[in-house]
Amino acid sequence: MKSMKKTVFFLLLLAGSGFFPGLSAQTLKIYQIDVEQADAALIITPNGKSLLIDSGTGGLSDRIEALFEQEEISEIDAFVCTHYDTDHLGAIDKLVKSGWQVHSAYDRGYKTGEYNSRKTSREFKDYQKALGYRAERLDPGDVIDLDGQVIITCIASGGRITGSGQAKRGDDENDKSVALLIRYGDFLFFTGGDLAFDTEGKIAEHDLVTDVDVYKADHHGSATSSDPDFMRDLNPSVILISNGSNKTYQHPRKVTLQRYETLPSAPIVLQTNKFIRERAQDTLAGNVPDQYIADPETVDPDGTILVEVDLALNQYVVKYRDRELEFPIKERE
Repeated sequence: MKSMKKTVFFLLLLAGSGFFPGLSAQTLKIYQIDVEQADAALIITPNGKSLLIDSGTGGLSDRIEALFEQEEISEIDAFVCTHYDTDHLGAIDKLVKSGWQVHSAYDRGYKTGEYNSRKTSREFKDYQKALGYRAERLDPGDVIDLDGQVIITCIASGGRITGSGQAKRGDDENDKSVALLIRYGDFLFFTGGDLAFDTEGKIAEHDLVTDVDVYKADHHGSATSSDPDFMRDLNPSVILISNGSNKTYQHPRKVTLQRYETLPSAPIVLQTNKFIRERAQDTLAGNVPDQYIADPETVDPDGTILVEVDLALNQYVVKYRDRELEFPIKERE
C-alpha cells in the first residue's frame, strides 16, 4: 500500500509560516457522529477528501452510511482506528462489506507479540479481515498526507508520545489510543480516542498540544480522562463529548464536567446525547444544559454535531439540531 505518511517537520514549518498553497474559501468539516455510547468522526477536507476516525459499533453503521450519502462521499480516503475497543472499530467491516472502498488505513499497530484481551473479540477479528492486516502503524510525529491544506499529525500512539517513550505494555487498551492534532490554517482540533491520564499527562508534560479551538473529549468524558494539566494546556473553546445513555459507563461523568468548568477559557461543552437516569444508583453521570445537547431525548440519530471551519471568515460554526454557534479561530503567534 502506498504510504500517506510524510515527515512532520516540513509540514509544521509551512503551518507556522501561514503558507498554504491553493487556499480557497472552502471549509473544513468535522462531524462528530451520533453513534450513541461509541465514537466515530468524519473529517471532510476543503479539497473533498474524507477521513473517518473510528466507526462506532456494528449496529449503527447505517448512521455513518447516511452521512456519507448526505455528503456525497463515494469512498473513504483514509480510516484511522484509534484503538481496538469494539465501540471504536465495530462497524468498519460492515462499511467495507457494503461497498465503501477504503484507500488507506491506519492504527496503533502491535497486533502480534502483545497480550491484549480486546484482540480476542469477534469485532477485532472482523476489523483485521476488513482493514487491519493492511493498516499502517501510526507513530508519534507521523503526518497523514490527505490534503495539502490540512495537517493531520499523530501526537500519541501505543502509549508513546512525540519525541519520547516506549510502547505501553499490558491490557490498558484505552491509553494506547492514537491521538491526532488536525490543523487547518490557525484552527486546531484535538481528538484522542480513549486516552487516559497517563498518556495525557505525558503530552502535557512536554507541552505538545496547546491552546486548541476544539477538543473531542477523550474516552466519552470519563472520570479517568481529561487530566487537569492536560486540559489547562489544551484550553479549548469548544469541547465535544460523544456519549450515549449507557448505565454501565455513565458518561459523561460529573467530575469531568466540573473539571471543564474550572478552565480559564470557560469552554462551551456539547454532548451528542443526554444521559437519562433511570436507576437510583446512576449518580456518577452528569449532563450539560439541554441547549448544548444535540439529542436531549437520546432516542434517534439526530445527535450528530458538525464543526465547519471557514478561514476566509476566520471562524468556525458548530451546528446541531436547529442551532448554530459561531466562534472566532484563535490567533497564533
